[in-house]
Amino acid sequence: MANKETKFTEEEIQSLADIQQGYQEMQLKMGGLKMQQIAHDRNDERLADLEGALMDELNELNENEQKVAQDLSDKYGAGSLNPETGVFTPSPVEEEAAVEEVSTDED
Repeated sequence: MANKETKFTEEEIQSLADIQQGYQEMQLKMGGLKMQQIAHDRNDERLADLEGALMDELNELNENEQKVAQDLSDKYGAGSLNPETGVFTPSPVEEEAAVEEVSTDED
């Protein structure tokens, strides 16, 4: 068989060009998608870092609250504090226990 050249029709050439252009557009879209994924991953990392820092602050705040509450309880005993007025009211249980101690001492 002899090699005989065949010329594609304009429609065939256009079909091949359309496919090639489609692949180029697909590469651009896939690259854009990957860039969005990278940005999303970086944002996730930043949010995770921020959450970790906030959790550390929350733990520190909780520890500070417990220390202050213990210090105040050691100093004033059990009771309640009105944060608006700063007035501390001792628990009635402590007063009753003190009354019982006094009455048992008298016996």
